[in-house]
Amino acid sequence: MERLSKLRFENFKALRDCTLELGRFNLLIGPNGSGKSTVFQFLQLAREFGVPWQQTLAAPPYAEIVSVEAPPGATIAVEAEFVDEAKPDVAPLLVRWEGGANSVWRGYPSPMSSGVEQAIRSWRFFAFDPVKIQQANTIGPAPSLGARGENLANVLHWLRDEYPDRFAAIQDELRGWLPEFTAVVFKTVSSGAISIQLRMAGCDKVVPASQLSQGTLISLALLTLAHLPEPPGLVCLEEPDRGLHPRLMRQVR
Repeated sequence: MERLSKLRFENFKALRDCTLELGRFNLLIGPNGSGKSTVFQFLQLAREFGVPWQQTLAAPPYAEIVSVEAPPGATIAVEAEFVDEAKPDVAPLLVRWEGGANSVWRGYPSPMSSGVEQAIRSWRFFAFDPVKIQQANTIGPAPSLGARGENLANVLHWLRDEYPDRFAAIQDELRGWLPEFTAVVFKTVSSGAISIQLRMAGCDKVVPASQLSQGTLISLALLTLAHLPEPPGLVCLEEPDRGLHPRLMRQVR
C-alpha cells in the first residue's frame, strides 16, 4: 500500500506556506496556533472526500479554511506525495487538492492509482478517552476500535478468539509496559456485554477497567491498535502522551 511521504500546504488555515516531509513515524509539536490540528483536519477531510474529490466547501466546518494571511481570492491548495516502499525505483505519486473559499474544491490525481485511493480510505484518527475505553461492550463479529477507544473490550475479546497470536503479543507487551499486570481478562456484566479487567502480578486479584488509571487504559488501547490484523495505512493520534508515564512514550513508536 502506498504511504503518505510529503504534504505541502498553501493558504490552508494556519498553514499559509508549509511543507512536511513525513517518515513512518512523525511527531507534531509546537505552540497553540502553529498548525498541528490543521494537518489533522486536512487529513480527515481528504479521507472523507477521497480522490477524485469535488466538494463545495461553503458550509461549516469547511467554510473557514482559508488562511487569515492570504490575499483576497487566493488559491487554497494541498499537495500530497505517496511512495510505494515495495517499489523504491518507482517515482512518487502526486495528488493535489485545490479551490478557494466558498468555491468547489477538486482533487487532481497526477498520476493516480487505486492504491492511493485505498490508502486514503484506510486512514484512521484517534483521540483516546479513558471514559470511553473502560465501557462495557456487547460482543459482536469483526468489531472496529472507535475513534475515542470505544469498543475496546469487544475488539480484545475478538482478537483473543480469532487472532490468539496477536492477543498474546498484546499481553506480552502490556507486561513489558506495565509489569504490575500479567493478563487481560474479561467479565460478563450483562446479557451479551463484557468489560475488561487486568490481572495483577503475584496474585489472583483483578482490577476492573473502571478502577484502572487513565494511562493504563490508554496504554491498552495503543497496544491493541498496534496489533490489529488489518492496520490502517495511516494512524493519527491526538495527544498520545495523555496520562502516559514519560518512560512509556519511547514505546509508542
